Amino acid sequence: MPLVKSVLDRGFDGRHGLYEIINAPEFFDDPDFIKYIEGSGAPVATWHVPGEPAGPFSDVLVFVDPDLSGDGSNTDMPQYIWDTIVEALKRRYGPEADGIPGGFRSSQICVKLTNIRD
Repeated sequence: MPLVKSVLDRGFDGRHGLYEIINAPEFFDDPDFIKYIEGSGAPVATWHVPGEPAGPFSDVLVFVDPDLSGDGSNTDMPQYIWDTIVEALKRRYGPEADGIPGGFRSSQICVKLTNIRD
């Protein structure tokens, strides 16, 4: 199948976003989190296989607004987990998001939650 020329011609949209990884096996130990990613009714970007134990490939992607106000794609997950994600970003970029470079403030921050156990 040939490449889609119109997509290639259009290219990227010009915005830049941040991508962070939080290794959080504790989240995957929480039955409420597993219930959420397996079928909360809301779309969840995950590689987790429903009904299977959470493993090292059960990654979950969430998107957090770059002002770090607490808004984002998955605010309906267990509240303490969402709050932990936002707080981790505030610790990285400052409570007012001052550490986020200007060119990265127009797109949500993609946060990959991993379940890697040592």
